[in-house]
Amino acid sequence: MTDTNNGLRSGFFKLPIELRLEIYSHCCEPTDAHALNLLILTHTCRTMYIDINNCRRLLRHSIGYARGARKNWKADKKITTSAHPILPAGMVPLTIPTMRDADCLRDDRYLRDDNAFWSAVDTFNKLYGPALSEAPGEKLKGWVACCYCSTIQGSEAIETRMHEKKNRCFRFCSDCPRKYIFDMDALFE
Repeated sequence: MTDTNNGLRSGFFKLPIELRLEIYSHCCEPTDAHALNLLILTHTCRTMYIDINNCRRLLRHSIGYARGARKNWKADKKITTSAHPILPAGMVPLTIPTMRDADCLRDDRYLRDDNAFWSAVDTFNKLYGPALSEAPGEKLKGWVACCYCSTIQGSEAIETRMHEKKNRCFRFCSDCPRKYIFDMDALFE
């Protein structure tokens, strides 16, 4: 977002914070995107990281996010009590470990052909997930979002299936109850 050739800031960052927050909110509208998109935005630059993390309502209103549905209260307590170098005291940063341990992103209401959902999950997995390997038995490291419910887990807890007809890989979490009855061909009908 910043031109590194001459040091000029992008016009986007010259906008008032209220306008930038409004723009970010359109990244998590129910018809457009997912909470994973906000996470990806926080990783683009420091200004977006601070803007988004200081406005928790953005995340609370995004698809798949349910702050009240804690997975791990101990992890949440640890996150909120540790000091953060650039956020105000008491703010919980939007990070992959936070989303995995404390926040609940599970959302089983998605239709399998929801393009916004697939786009968010695919983008997350391309950026943070391990590359697919041909080597049998190789341990893959990275973060993966389940292709069905979007829950974030370490790659060791993910099952990978290949759809031969479409040459596309799908990754499913071990907690997803539908993975055992999931019809891969139904995704593309």
